[in-house]
Amino acid sequence: MGFLALPLALMACESTEDIARKPALVDEIVETSLGRCDLQKEFTQTATYETRLEEVLMKAYAESLDFILENNVTVCLDQRLEDARKKGGTWDLPAHALYYTEANVLSLFDNGDDYDHTGTFETTASSYGGKALDRFDYEYDARDLKDLPDLALGRYVGGKTPYFSWDDDGSDYAVIENNPDLWEPPLARNDI
Repeated sequence: MGFLALPLALMACESTEDIARKPALVDEIVETSLGRCDLQKEFTQTATYETRLEEVLMKAYAESLDFILENNVTVCLDQRLEDARKKGGTWDLPAHALYYTEANVLSLFDNGDDYDHTGTFETTASSYGGKALDRFDYEYDARDLKDLPDLALGRYVGGKTPYFSWDDDGSDYAVIENNPDLWEPPLARNDI
């Protein structure tokens, strides 16, 4: 590890207090998600929705989970984003996350696999989800969430060093235009 790498690595670590309280935050977010989100059982899944969501949330910082809870944001795993990626057009940039302003729902890319069931180059919800949540907390505050257009889109951008970015107006992206079902949040039918 280089001279500067060690301090940077230490800055990225969470405190022992944050690590200790993270399971309780995860449980609360998962409970809300299970009660409100469409569990999308019509898609192939090698692990339960709950297991996959827990993996995602454990990769996010505790302060990002605090932000989700303080703002009553529902986090849903969304296999429609994987489906849209598979059938995307040439110019469709992938959507790794969507935020539905009116419903106050944050949907995250999911392919139905948990981390233990993937191959070397395969991605799972936990590959992107933690970064999506952390960047969501970083870019927005409670006031911003209420002022966003109908749909914000999150995705990885950049070349050799990709980073996660949110676009306040996700409606301009071809992936949304070519997959009209993404206009609706992935909520259970009884919650719409």
